[in-house]
Amino acid sequence: MLSSEQRKLIFELAGFVVVGLLNTAIGYGTFLVCLLLFGLNPYISNVIGYLLALSVAFILYQRVVFKSGKLTATSIVSYVVSFLVAFSINQGILYFALKYFPAYLAQLCAMAAYTVVFFLLNKFFTFRET
Repeated sequence: MLSSEQRKLIFELAGFVVVGLLNTAIGYGTFLVCLLLFGLNPYISNVIGYLLALSVAFILYQRVVFKSGKLTATSIVSYVVSFLVAFSINQGILYFALKYFPAYLAQLCAMAAYTVVFFLLNKFFTFRET
């Protein structure tokens, strides 16, 4: 039988993955709307997609996944820093993995690392229990 801490961790991991999938859909959907409907260039469309998706994900991670306290400037800054660290690791792994694997496999490796790092940073840094 699982302890309450183990059940909580499983819930957090599952919630993190579900929010991540929703986040991906929101980001990509926004990208497509900006690109195809509003005629914005791909770079601007991508920035808008990321900003919207990360904002929605922050709220869902805070309130649903990690059940953190109230919204603070510190938690927002911590979230942005966590994202930047995880994304930098993603880019670094992608850079090196592209030397050995095709792009679609290299990106899977980079995404896996990003997911693990972003989860751990959010759990133990951004939304840590006080």
